[in-house]
Amino acid sequence: MNNNFYKKLGMIALLGAIIVPQLTFAAGPFEKRREQKINKNEVQFCTGLTNRANGWMNTINEKNVKIDLRRNEQLNKKTQNRSDRDTKIEQHRDGWDNNRGDRFEKLEAKATTDAQKAAVAEFKSTVTTAISTRRSAIDSAISTFRSGVDALNTSNKTAIDAAITNFKTAYQAALTKATADCAAGVDSKTVKATFESSIKAAHETFKATKESIVKKTAIEALGATRKAAVTKAVEDFKTVLQAAQQKLQLAFPKQQ
Repeated sequence: MNNNFYKKLGMIALLGAIIVPQLTFAAGPFEKRREQKINKNEVQFCTGLTNRANGWMNTINEKNVKIDLRRNEQLNKKTQNRSDRDTKIEQHRDGWDNNRGDRFEKLEAKATTDAQKAAVAEFKSTVTTAISTRRSAIDSAISTFRSGVDALNTSNKTAIDAAITNFKTAYQAALTKATADCAAGVDSKTVKATFESSIKAAHETFKATKESIVKKTAIEALGATRKAAVTKAVEDFKTVLQAAQQKLQLAFPKQQ
């Protein structure tokens, strides 16, 4: 048993002597290759800097084009949605006008006395005026909402465009410095680190500006204001209509 034990112990030691150097050998070249790759990238940073810079700028410009395309799509969609809503509102109003005209004619046909005819005429005038007031209030609420949204969109667009311009300016300044440093023989590693630090700072500034722009909450506030105005217009109309109907009924007492 003791011999077997010592044989196993010797075998483990032998395997350890074989495996550990292999692991060390494998790790060594990997770290060395990684370090060589990093050093190579740093040394080559100044080589072909202008060509790479043009490629970076093209990428930025392409993103700007995409932003403009998305803006146009959103604008067209918003314009179409508003037009569709306006058309539906007008269609509903036309239908209500026709129905109301029929009801007025029926009331006029029922009026046989001068008092009843005068009551119907007053009712028509009151209701027509109330409807006009309601529509004006609703149209005003919609117009105010849309103007607010448009102003917000314009403000956001101006802020984003300014942020993009500032990023481009910062990028160009970093590139100009890197190019000058490369020409002056500054260590490529230092040039690369300085350039990347400047670009990172510019990107963070752009991101902070973008996140600070008011979006959803402001539009929700405008929507709440519009809803409150529309609700008030409807309730005010109902109040006027109810009073007008009660007064009209006095001229048409129920038959006993």
